[in-house]
Amino acid sequence: MKNTQTISFLLASILFISLFLSNVYGQSSTTTQPEADKLYKQIIATLKLTPAQQKQFKTVWATAGQSRYTASWQSLSVKLTNLIQAEKNGMQIKLLNENVASLSSAYKHLQDLASINPQPEPPGKN
Repeated sequence: MKNTQTISFLLASILFISLFLSNVYGQSSTTTQPEADKLYKQIIATLKLTPAQQKQFKTVWATAGQSRYTASWQSLSVKLTNLIQAEKNGMQIKLLNENVASLSSAYKHLQDLASINPQPEPPGKN
């Protein structure tokens, strides 16, 4: 009787752990991407980026996404500042400075999501 209970407990534990791990590691595309899209749009709206700046920022953001958002906020912020300064728009620099805390916090949250939701392996790679 004790062996049956032990085996049942072990099987239940394994099932629980496998369900937990599938929830934690199986959500990279469903969790990280919507958050990344949301922050991308938030940055554009907050800084009032022009269409030309948006085009440049799209490239910067795509690079950040390819690296799973491992670049620091400071690095991204410098790229944004350079992009803004190219058009000599003091208002946008002011907006960046005023919103740096909320934007960096949102970026840190995105980095955290990306780190706990690893990128899935490409098909056929074992």
